[in-house]
Amino acid sequence: MRIVVIGLIAGLLTGCSHPEKYPEQVRLNFVKGCAARVKGNTGLCDCLFEKIEKQYNFTEYVRLEEKMKEGNTPREFLQFIDSATLEC
Repeated sequence: MRIVVIGLIAGLLTGCSHPEKYPEQVRLNFVKGCAARVKGNTGLCDCLFEKIEKQYNFTEYVRLEEKMKEGNTPREFLQFIDSATLEC
């Protein structure tokens, strides 16, 4: 699941009107891309996105996305995703 989420985050950002608020399009893109990779399980994808939103403000999310694009995904984020997936 970790690889799926990392792949989903890359390219999800579509503009930001407020640096701390997640644009709705980011959520929609995340859920759509995630569901395509987990056999249509939008419930899991919604849950994962909610956990990401609670853990990281949008500015932090943007920084994570930039690090992942560089191939430097923080270990803490990978651990968070693993844990969130189990909780969802």
